[in-house]
Amino acid sequence: MPSRQEGRALVDIAMLRNKANDLPLKPGVYMMKNEEGHIIYVGKAKALKNRVTSYFRNTSGHTLKVAAMVRNVRDFEVIITDTEFEALVLENNLIKQYTPKYNILLRDDKGYPYIRVDKGIYPDYRVVPKPSEDGADYYGPYNGRTVAFEVINTLRSALGIPSCKKKFPRDIGKTRPCINREIGKCVGLCTGDVSEEEFSGITAEARMLLRGESEALEADIRKRMEAAAEELDFERAAKLRDKLRAVEKLRQKQKVSDAIVSDIDVIFAFAGEARGCIAVLRYLGGNLSGKSVEIIDGSLEQEDIPGVLEEFISQFYRQDVRIPPEIALSHDIPSDELYERWFSERAGKRVRIINPKRGEKKKLLDMAYENAADEARRATDREERVSAVLELLKNTASLKRLPARIEAYDISNTAGAENVGAMIVCENGKLRKGHYRTFKIKTIDGQDDYGSMREMLTRRFSELSGNDESFKRMPSLILMDGGIGHVSTALEVLRELQIDCEVLGMVKDDHHRTRALVRSDGGEMGLETKPALFRFIGTIQEEVHRFAIKYHSRLRMKKQTGSSLDTIPNIGPERRKTLLREFRTIERIKAASLEELARVIPKNAAKSVYDRFHQE
Repeated sequence: MPSRQEGRALVDIAMLRNKANDLPLKPGVYMMKNEEGHIIYVGKAKALKNRVTSYFRNTSGHTLKVAAMVRNVRDFEVIITDTEFEALVLENNLIKQYTPKYNILLRDDKGYPYIRVDKGIYPDYRVVPKPSEDGADYYGPYNGRTVAFEVINTLRSALGIPSCKKKFPRDIGKTRPCINREIGKCVGLCTGDVSEEEFSGITAEARMLLRGESEALEADIRKRMEAAAEELDFERAAKLRDKLRAVEKLRQKQKVSDAIVSDIDVIFAFAGEARGCIAVLRYLGGNLSGKSVEIIDGSLEQEDIPGVLEEFISQFYRQDVRIPPEIALSHDIPSDELYERWFSERAGKRVRIINPKRGEKKKLLDMAYENAADEARRATDREERVSAVLELLKNTASLKRLPARIEAYDISNTAGAENVGAMIVCENGKLRKGHYRTFKIKTIDGQDDYGSMREMLTRRFSELSGNDESFKRMPSLILMDGGIGHVSTALEVLRELQIDCEVLGMVKDDHHRTRALVRSDGGEMGLETKPALFRFIGTIQEEVHRFAIKYHSRLRMKKQTGSSLDTIPNIGPERRKTLLREFRTIERIKAASLEELARVIPKNAAKSVYDRFHQE
């Protein structure tokens, strides 16, 4: 029989699978988050939809590590990139930034390496941790050794630079060429057929690419290719065509790994038919370090975008966020000079607001557009699904109005001890954790769920005119974790307070999953044939139960800890904190030797603790 946790996991996975099904078939990075919102895994994908949905389909086939990670996932975010290679670079950067629990972290790959190129016609290409004053040329930094080696390999393939162990010019003409010459990946310097002048030109092209001058090189190769074609030298034109394609590919690889961009925020305001979205891509040291999005309800007219964008940056940078030297916007805003001055004063350095029309920064804006458009589309799809589920709930339960704000309640205790209540809020289909509240039951002794529920609801609805933001708002629907008895108790409280609000109960089956909704007359509404509603109600029921259990466990642990240590001589609040910080649990304190205890608190206090637990 599945446990309560397993039942909750089934609901979570179904919701995550639905969210993943909305992702595009584009390359990018995904970030798995746990219950606290912390990133626990970062991965890259050639097609985000296919990769992310694979985590939430056929979970029985996962490895132990993946299964453990998936059990802890409660949400995920994605960042769309132009290419799979860009996703690789971004994945590497985010892993270093967040050090996620389930990623393999390599301790020897923390820096930003350089590519070292010797002087002369026949240089050696190596990846080094940092530049040295040895007369060689250094290019970078690159976002990890993997990226730097990838650039060298692509450079060799694009220009035909030898990748073997031979030393040149020493080994020219001494050995037979390898297979790379036959398949066109090497010019065959070892054959002696390549002149010093010709290879000097190849070396110069390599340095141009490493300096980021790929567009100039592409123009030169294209010019030579066209000239060869006009001279009917089609073999040479074909080789130049292949070189041009390889150089273009290398430029794409270097786009997010080069430190040309430096520190910049790229902001795109997208106007969709039903939803708008503003996406912020944040670059630090030339590397994409994060993404923020703001969904705008309702459609945006094109003429409204500059004003909306201006209002957004005013609010965004008013928070405690880093202000970069450059902010690239998708649209010109009315008061750009005013904001430049304000941002410069706050940052303590010159800040420019730009609207790039071409070049690398325009390409970064294009990436921000892809992310904004995707987020707006998925928000629209989500909104439509939520509206459909709320409409289904209204029709199934014959509610008077659409349940825009739902409040759910549950009680938790251990044999009547540490009696607590919990309230969670769901607004427009989305859990509002900032509106959650807990109640320590004060008037009920022993295990009396109905009495505890009565006290909790009375206290909650007596605060409608108070200062608590969550209590000020009336729910459209109240959901009780329980059956007809809980529903009747809630309705009695509401009648006494002269409050008109509909109430339903949530009852579970033998597998701890939500089975049905129950009305005040005892009539049940089954959910098995309505999978979307089953998942929605199941998520609410498991969330309110989790929230109540969490508060109850915290109080119980606090009481157990206090009762175990507070009565020991020589142990005050500070020494109690020290012991718990060092040993974490009472069980470990009990198991500690006198010597281990004396290492963290004075010897006389350590002996008091040791004697107390060992006498017991």
